[in-house]
Amino acid sequence: MSNLLLDVSNCWAQLFEDDDNYDVIIYAGDESTEAKEFKAHNLVLRARCSYFRSALSNDWARKEGGMFVFRKPNISGNVFAKILRYLYTGTISLADQEGSEILKIVVAADELDLHTLINHIQTYLITEKTTWLDDNPVEILELVFQHAACKSLRDYCLATICKKPSIIFSSPSFTSLDESILILLLKRNDLCLEEVEIWDHLLQWGIAQNPGLSSDISTWGDEEWSLLEATLYQYVPLVRFFNIPSADFSRKVRPYKRILPKGLFEDLISHYLDPDKPVESTILPPRIPLFESVIIEPIFGSLLANWIDGIDDTAVQSRKIPYDFKLLLRGSVDGFSSSIFYEKCLMRGPTLIIANVSSQIIGGYNPLDWSLQQQGYQYAPQAFVFSLGDGKSFDNARIGRVKDAENAVCCSEGNWPAFGAGPDFSIGDKMWSAKPVSYPSGIFEYDDSQVEDYEVFQVVGRFGNVSGASSFIE
Repeated sequence: MSNLLLDVSNCWAQLFEDDDNYDVIIYAGDESTEAKEFKAHNLVLRARCSYFRSALSNDWARKEGGMFVFRKPNISGNVFAKILRYLYTGTISLADQEGSEILKIVVAADELDLHTLINHIQTYLITEKTTWLDDNPVEILELVFQHAACKSLRDYCLATICKKPSIIFSSPSFTSLDESILILLLKRNDLCLEEVEIWDHLLQWGIAQNPGLSSDISTWGDEEWSLLEATLYQYVPLVRFFNIPSADFSRKVRPYKRILPKGLFEDLISHYLDPDKPVESTILPPRIPLFESVIIEPIFGSLLANWIDGIDDTAVQSRKIPYDFKLLLRGSVDGFSSSIFYEKCLMRGPTLIIANVSSQIIGGYNPLDWSLQQQGYQYAPQAFVFSLGDGKSFDNARIGRVKDAENAVCCSEGNWPAFGAGPDFSIGDKMWSAKPVSYPSGIFEYDDSQVEDYEVFQVVGRFGNVSGASSFIE
């Protein structure tokens, strides 16, 4: 079948090259975009492209000497040549193209309603041009966000920016950001910025849209406040004010209470005085903190946060993820020796260790500092070990809370840190060991495999709470 289709494709390619019996002339590009003339066939265009089917059947194109004539000045000649060859042969060559040139093909394909081609190219860019996408997410987003068919590419760029928001929020051009892109970012749950920083940047953007506004708000009158309120009217409700710590609220939000929606300021004051008291304002969920892991997906952050807080039911989604997980070490980058671990992870407070071993993802939580000043086993009743199965869903996740709290964790110079007296879980020189003694059996599937990679994360409290099992009582 493949050979037969290739033969057909070659025949149509020959027709494209020879342009015998053509009845359509297309002028693509202009003086600034490599203008070219193309000869094509009415039947081919109508059969392969809904845009041309409508245009040719409804006489959108004018006729000159019996020929249909199209002008597409906004599509360059080089780009249109690739699209026209695709219409005839069903093939397109992308491997030798720069990312920026491929993007031009996507935009042109969207104008011509070539959705199959758009989906194919988006998949190619996301799988084969990730470095280029990651290096230019803002420029790409500004080009494709208005094209509905480019949703995959748009979402990829938004996710990249959310992981590294400084790309755009710390850029000198931030205040020139299109309002539609700003709204898309503010709506994202995975925008990795503290909410008070988002508020600061939003104020910066709003003031910049009104050059007449002074940076000193103490000089503002009713007119200035009304101007800023009107500018930010549709953005302010997207800020998650109830997730801003009270001290930051007092310093950063309270001075701008005049631009907040009616009743919100009073509800916020009430919330800070009595967090359990119901309020009328909508409380948006907290944004998901960044989990910069190459081993597990960010969604597992909610499960691990629940376990840290003593909630073992995998069906329960965290009400409010109260922790940030800050990467301290990655074995594939930093190495697997115990000396590297101690160099990067000593005295960092509570930590999570996550390892990829064969077909399972395993780990442990230490609520204490890893410390060489107290060598040997330490008492840690909140410690646990866990398995996330293949790391694709919560279904196979298992947690084992420490049974022998006196021997929960062990730290000694020259040896890799361990959980339990077995040790129940330990990694060293890319090998791992598991002998259930201090923790329940059946958490890990021990198969004497090498460690493919491991990561250590510092667990840091958000919203003013202290890291650790904030709600777990032994």
